[in-house]
Amino acid sequence: MRKRRTRGHVIADLSVNYVERLVLLAGNTLERIPSDYGLDVQMWTFDERGELRENFVLFQVKATDDLRLIDADQVVAIRVERRDYRFWSALAMPVVLVVYDVVNDRAYWVHVQGHAQAQVTGTIIEFSATLTIRIPVSQMVSVDAIHDLTRLREITP
Repeated sequence: MRKRRTRGHVIADLSVNYVERLVLLAGNTLERIPSDYGLDVQMWTFDERGELRENFVLFQVKATDDLRLIDADQVVAIRVERRDYRFWSALAMPVVLVVYDVVNDRAYWVHVQGHAQAQVTGTIIEFSATLTIRIPVSQMVSVDAIHDLTRLREITP
């Protein structure tokens, strides 16, 4: 039997394509990370003169056919592996988690390190292998959001 391209493969590629288009429209570039160890792409940014800036922004992009909305449909809820979340939170470069809603062709984002810093100690149950990240629906990925995300490389420790 031959290898098969699954629905998961298709929507994963669509999600990265969605983000890449907006990154390009914002004047930046996106490179796929060939081996998936919890990060999918990195965004290189450029200044007003078109010169490459020294830092980049990392993205983990999740795609779903069944977006989970909570709190009167004002919050996207996405489960992630706790080990991935810890890894992303500890990186020196900014990490953005993107959730792509295939059905409605839109995506939502959260700056992982900012999210981790905002968590109150003890609010996350540590014995679970996963945790739920809550993303306000107002944090939709757009060209303007990409411009805002380029500034993350300046503030992430």
